[in-house]
Amino acid sequence: MVRGIGAEQLPPIDGIYRSREFIEFLKLINAAYPAHTAIRLILGNHSAHISKETKTWLADQPVGRFEFTFTPKHGSWLNLVEGFFSKLGRSVLPHPRRVQTGT
Repeated sequence: MVRGIGAEQLPPIDGIYRSREFIEFLKLINAAYPAHTAIRLILGNHSAHISKETKTWLADQPVGRFEFTFTPKHGSWLNLVEGFFSKLGRSVLPHPRRVQTGT
């Protein structure tokens, strides 16, 4: 979920997530903020974020309008949701046990 100026909610990207959908999302964000405002996003290393199509669209935007910071590769531990489910899996869910049969 993303909130724009005035706390209005911008619609999330549903379904398939390709460069085309990411660019549409950037257009929504672009329209939600005044032209002189820098937009800073923290992104994962998804191919849609660094594709040729995305770079081409960004090249047509004013310099400094969008600033991307990427999470480190193999840095899922930075994602709180993944951390939560990891802890849940280790502490609450039953662990598979190897059962030895007839020797």
